[in-house]
Amino acid sequence: MSVNLSASDISDLDLLESISRAVTGAGIEPTDLVVEVTESVLLNDTEQTMDFLTRLKDLGVGWRSTTSAPHSPRSPTSAGSPSTI
Repeated sequence: MSVNLSASDISDLDLLESISRAVTGAGIEPTDLVVEVTESVLLNDTEQTMDFLTRLKDLGVGWRSTTSAPHSPRSPTSAGSPSTI
């Protein structure tokens, strides 16, 4: 399952908690969810974005740029994966 997030979504301080509750409420594994972010999100406020993506990975949720392959929390060295994650 995937969810597309915008830059304004990423800036929501409660988003990670909402994602965690949604995963638990849906009865799925965090690895079953992939958050899709646009390249503009990756370029916008990079410190906040990298913090968000790191914390997302810590939850076990994968992510991908809408123009690249998935970044799975099980394989943090996926091609195109930011080196800090």
